[in-house]
Amino acid sequence: MTIFEYLSRDAEYAATFHGAMGNYSAAEVSAIRQHLRGKLDGPLVFCDVGGGQGHLIAELLKDRPNAFGIVFDLPHVAAEQKKSEIVTCTARAICS
Repeated sequence: MTIFEYLSRDAEYAATFHGAMGNYSAAEVSAIRQHLRGKLDGPLVFCDVGGGQGHLIAELLKDRPNAFGIVFDLPHVAAEQKKSEIVTCTARAICS
């Protein structure tokens, strides 16, 4: 059984795992935004594969009003994205 199969079967573990991944992204996003500040101008598309709730994409889009964000994740994670305040507050984010 892969980790992703296990996550789909154990909701409590999945919540802990996804929380940890979200915390990791939150810790890293400040450095990523700072590194990209003033770079990558013009219309852009960011894609986060395995992007969970979309925290990274939402933060990257704050600095780039002409950019779009795509978050790809497993079906059960994508279902949660559609309920997420992070994604719905950023109209330019597309969830699959």
